[in-house]
Amino acid sequence: MTTEAIAATTSQAYSASVTVADGASLNVFVDENLQPGEMVTLERTYNAGANWVEVVDPLFRGVVLNETTLSQIVSGPGVFRLNKTATTASTAVYYD
Repeated sequence: MTTEAIAATTSQAYSASVTVADGASLNVFVDENLQPGEMVTLERTYNAGANWVEVVDPLFRGVVLNETTLSQIVSGPGVFRLNKTATTASTAVYYD
């Protein structure tokens, strides 16, 4: 089932926290093409949302979606949120 993580907007926006169980994964995607410099990054909390840190790994270095990657798999375990930069087009972020 597809869930709207961030409602369509041109403004910078965060999703609510999303818990991904060990062995589970999410497919994160946008409804509009992103332009150069526009992106969605992935952040993780280690203390129930009091602090968030950008997920950094060799594959996508925190950037989940950009102008060349419009869909990405996020694997658990963890509690995550998505951070969409300001965009030219009104853009929503989804996961399923």
